[in-house]
Amino acid sequence: MVQSATVQYALSLRTPDAFDTVALLRELATRCTTNAMRAMLADTDAALAATTDGDGDLPAVTALVAAEKRPGTGMSFQIASVHMAPCVLWCACRYAADPRRAIQSAIALGGDTDTTAAMIGAIVGALHGEGEWCAAWAARLENGPHGRDYAMDLAESLARVVLPAEA
Repeated sequence: MVQSATVQYALSLRTPDAFDTVALLRELATRCTTNAMRAMLADTDAALAATTDGDGDLPAVTALVAAEKRPGTGMSFQIASVHMAPCVLWCACRYAADPRRAIQSAIALGGDTDTTAAMIGAIVGALHGEGEWCAAWAARLENGPHGRDYAMDLAESLARVVLPAEA
């Protein structure tokens, strides 16, 4: 829910500069069905507000993930939604203006990096759209039978999908 609602929010904005972390987190809180998720959003909002430019990401995100104890999860495996959400929201919100840094931050956090980076990539991609920020990465992808061209064609096809409610 957190990631898809954040992508929806990013798509609704006219420019990346319109990204408002406080407004986003408040909107997400209205959609939460558990107290744990609402608390995670409030904690993430407070941690982001208290962060300065020189602060590292890992200590803050580790503290956010540790706030909700759940057996078998943590920074080494934050796939549970209450643990994944602070990682995703931290990187997407803190670095909304710099999509490459948002994705790089997700990878630097460790843990389930491919999932976290993909989720953040969807958010910042929705916010910034196709452009120079990602062109160099796409150009370096392997291009076998299911490589770069296949992935780019698939992405373009998915972008053209019209959902039944929109038809």
